[in-house]
Amino acid sequence: MKKSERGALPKARGRRPVQLANLLQQLVAQFFERELEWQTGVLVTVTGVTVTADLSEARVGVSVLPFASGKEILERVQKKAFFLQKHVNSVVTSYRVPRLVFLLDGTAERTGKILGILDSLDLKG
Repeated sequence: MKKSERGALPKARGRRPVQLANLLQQLVAQFFERELEWQTGVLVTVTGVTVTADLSEARVGVSVLPFASGKEILERVQKKAFFLQKHVNSVVTSYRVPRLVFLLDGTAERTGKILGILDSLDLKG
């Protein structure tokens, strides 16, 4: 779902959600590296994790280059989400382990577009 459909995340208060987000980012990145095979020429990165204040949900930002492969890669990630969630549940020692939600991060695409526009400008005067 898009951010506008789900609404904004409640502000995380305290250090526990931040610590948990950092741990989840490491675990997801390790899982991506060890358990998933990517196509040649595709770079997949975990850009960040945001955990809700009540620790019920963790939104995982996934960046894919080239961006055109993003939807396909995100579908593959979501198919493996059960196994990743199971791994996270076994590692995280907390009363409540957030449910992982994967979102495609378009920051790299937007940056590429901006750089393309800047390159096309004649700045020599």
